[in-house]
Amino acid sequence: SENDLPKGSTSPVSDFLSLGIPEPVYQVVEVKSDGTISNKSINRRQLLKSSGLRPRDIRSVDPSLWLTNSMPSLLVREHAILLNLGSLRAIVMQECVLIFNYNRRGGKAFVDTLLPRLHPENTNGGPLIPFVLEVVEAALLSRIQRLEQRMMELEPRVQSQLEVVPRRLTGDILERLRISKQTLVELTSRAGALRQMLLDLLEDTEEIRRICILGKPCTLNRINNTVECLVPSEKEIAE
Repeated sequence: SENDLPKGSTSPVSDFLSLGIPEPVYQVVEVKSDGTISNKSINRRQLLKSSGLRPRDIRSVDPSLWLTNSMPSLLVREHAILLNLGSLRAIVMQECVLIFNYNRRGGKAFVDTLLPRLHPENTNGGPLIPFVLEVVEAALLSRIQRLEQRMMELEPRVQSQLEVVPRRLTGDILERLRISKQTLVELTSRAGALRQMLLDLLEDTEEIRRICILGKPCTLNRINNTVECLVPSEKEIAE
């Protein structure tokens, strides 16, 4: 917020305006906790205000920085979670999720996975999971399924090429094998980066707890690492 800035300094939004640079406007798809979906245009100022994020937080999901933010990440903030999973870039809040570049394959696969999970009849009598956790789980599930799908498409192609090699070793066959190997190395790298991100997250107990209390009247006591809530029932849900 501008109140947190030193005297004499300006906010990043003010810097945009003073330099004559148009303030970034994002085209996003909003999915609410009740499953309703809509298209929205939102500028950076509105985005920061509604999500409680800082300007530097937006960089991990900003579509204009696509090439510089290729590593998967799941960033937990006080009022939002930022997801960067392949072509899926999203901001998760207590009652909605904003999806950037929805028309990319990752965005569509994510929504197809998420929407059925938001209907109570699909829980099979199990406990309802908080919306934020449903979104995070759907995002991870859709990304893993995409990696598995690419592997299933690649495997038979490589197998058929290897069967031909002993009988017919030509430049064309070797070139196909080289391309397949390059694709496999890329796929392995992406899967490994996602796996490492998950391992790092699971080892950070504090981050896991911050996810569980996101948007609730609760705080995390850093001294004894316990959850403190204003409403007893919220504490039970968080635990």
